Amino acid sequence: MTFAIVIGSYDMPNFVELQLRSLPKIFPGAPILVSDDLSQKSAEIRDIAGAFDAFYVCSNTHRGHFAGDCQDAVNGLAFAEDQKTDLLLKISQRFVLTDPVTREILERYFS
Repeated sequence: MTFAIVIGSYDMPNFVELQLRSLPKIFPGAPILVSDDLSQKSAEIRDIAGAFDAFYVCSNTHRGHFAGDCQDAVNGLAFAEDQKTDLLLKISQRFVLTDPVTREILERYFS
């Protein structure tokens, strides 16, 4: 089973970096997209995504929590389709996965 990951972000580059350090250990080789809601820290978030070879997209204007979350899902679905993966994981910038068993659980339930 192949995975694509979208990390929703807004104004918290340290959390985005934490995700980009953690997720490849659980989902090695999975393409990752950072879907950023425009903020004063967007340039820093873009640079962090680039440093970890993640894809990056940013909204033109700040959308706010709910609309930003919806946009992350839309961006992620288009990304997963483009990457031809079986499953998209939409991860909040503050929800940090740390246990490799996560992948096994997801594969078992979605296979």
